Amino acid sequence: MVYILFLRKVYSLRSPKIVLQKLFDSGFWLSILFILEPLTAVFALVLYAGILLHQKAVINYLIAPIIGFITPLILYFTYYFWYDKTYVFTNLFYFDSFKGIGVYAEKGFLGLSIFVLLLTVFALILKSPKALAVNNSFKKSWWLLIVNFFVALLFCLFVPTKKGVEFLFLLFPTAVIIANGIELLQKNTYKNILFFILLSSAITAVIFL
Repeated sequence: MVYILFLRKVYSLRSPKIVLQKLFDSGFWLSILFILEPLTAVFALVLYAGILLHQKAVINYLIAPIIGFITPLILYFTYYFWYDKTYVFTNLFYFDSFKGIGVYAEKGFLGLSIFVLLLTVFALILKSPKALAVNNSFKKSWWLLIVNFFVALLFCLFVPTKKGVEFLFLLFPTAVIIANGIELLQKNTYKNILFFILLSSAITAVIFL
């Protein structure tokens, strides 16, 4: 839920209204994510990509997310400082070592993950030439979506504790990319077949994984 609130603010940067408030809020929600899982700090790349793509890289726009990010951290530190447990706060800045992706194979995620990733890459290859050929707001949003996808993929690969829940961070970019790729299919029969495969895979994942 916090991740969705963060993305909502980032993608809304395409509108010129209340930009500073959006940037502060996006930094704020990213900070909450950071407290819950420190490696989510990598999503700052998505935030600043949104600024560079949709707004101007002026100093107040660049600083606003940092102020928003620091605000919850100050409250978090103050709380544990009061109870003499500052180690809880400092532990946020110690990252566990990379443990590989073999755990996904053990939990049965590997096959489904590869299928979805290949489908996403295929959709990117199909849609990107058309999306990037026109100089409009959709082109910038498509670039931001691509950044979002690869940052989320990076997060899933390197997050220390792999439980499968981290795939939720990939859900939004992959769903939008695949949906845009499906739109390019000429025949409804192909669309229906692909939709059936995706639905069956989702049901299988819920039941057996």
